[in-house]
Amino acid sequence: QKEKFAITSDEYGEYAFCVYASKLEYLNLKKARFTIKLHREYDQNIEEAAKTQHISSIQLAARQIANKTQEFIDIQEYERREEDVLAEENQKVNRRVIYTTVFQLSLIHI
Repeated sequence: QKEKFAITSDEYGEYAFCVYASKLEYLNLKKARFTIKLHREYDQNIEEAAKTQHISSIQLAARQIANKTQEFIDIQEYERREEDVLAEENQKVNRRVIYTTVFQLSLIHI
C-alpha cells in the first residue's frame, strides 16, 4: 500500500520524520520500506519585490547574491554536521573491528 504526502518549509535545516503503523497488520511486518524525496525549490521572487519597492538594478543584484550566498552557507553547515556524524560512526566501527580482531587473536593463541 502506497501513501503519499507533501511537506513544505521556508526554512533550511534538519527535519525529523516519524513513521508509525496505524493498523495492527503492519506491526507483523519484519521490514517496511519507505522513500523520502527532497525537492529544493528556491522561489523568492526578487524581481517582483524590486517592482513594488523601487529597488535599483544594483540593489537587486546585491540581494540576489546575498540570497544565494546564504543558501550556500546553509548547505555547507548542513554538510559539515553530516560529515561529523559520519566521522564519529566511522571511528566507532573502527574500534569495534580492533576489539574483535584482538579477541579473535587471543582465542587463536589459547
